[in-house]
Amino acid sequence: TECSGTDSANPATTFGDTLKWHTENLVVQNMRNGGETVINWNLALDRNGGPHQGHCTDRCNGIVEIDGGQVTRNAEFYVLGHVAKFVKAGAVRIGSTSQGAGGVQNVAFQNSDGSRAAVVVNTASGAQRFSLTDNGKSLAYTLPAGAVATFTWDGSGGTTEPPAGSIDPAAWYGVRNANSGACLDAADWGTADGTALQQWACGTG
Repeated sequence: TECSGTDSANPATTFGDTLKWHTENLVVQNMRNGGETVINWNLALDRNGGPHQGHCTDRCNGIVEIDGGQVTRNAEFYVLGHVAKFVKAGAVRIGSTSQGAGGVQNVAFQNSDGSRAAVVVNTASGAQRFSLTDNGKSLAYTLPAGAVATFTWDGSGGTTEPPAGSIDPAAWYGVRNANSGACLDAADWGTADGTALQQWACGTG
C-alpha cells in the first residue's frame, strides 16, 4: 500500500488525524488483508511541503520536514516507527481478533525469534479498554481516542504449577492472580456451567 500525507481541513488536527488514518488503513487493514509492505511517497520535504508537482489537494506532508537545520518528524514517521521498530524482517502476520471501524483495531505479528508484536489503534471517539491474551498470558490496557500503541511479548506460554497434595472436593479454595494479587470469584456465588468469573480484593466478600 502506498500513500502520501496531506493536511486535514483543520491543520491543527493533521497530526492526530494522520496518525489514526494511516495506522488504521495503511498498517492494520492493509496487513490484515494480505498486504506485505507500506510505502510513503514523500520521505523528506521542506517547511512548505515541497517540492511537488501540484497534485496535493491541501498540502503535501513528508515523513520528515526540513527547515534549514531543523528536522520535524510528522505523524507518518511515527506510524512507520510503530511497525519498523518491533516487526522484524522475516516476520509473519498471526491471527488476532480485531474490532471494525470505530473500534479498537489491531494487527499482530510473530518474528523469526518467536517474539510477537501487536500494533493497536483506537478509532473510537473515546478511550477504550481492551485486553491482549496469548498462550495463557493477558494484558489489559486503556487506549485514548485516536491513539496508537505497539505491544511486544516473548510469545512463550505461561504455566501454572498444580497444587501440592490432594484436593478435597468438599473444601473451599482461594485462587489468587499472581500478577494483580486479587482473588478469583464466581459471580453471585454461581455454580452453573457458564458462570462469569471476576476478580475481587481477597477477603472482601
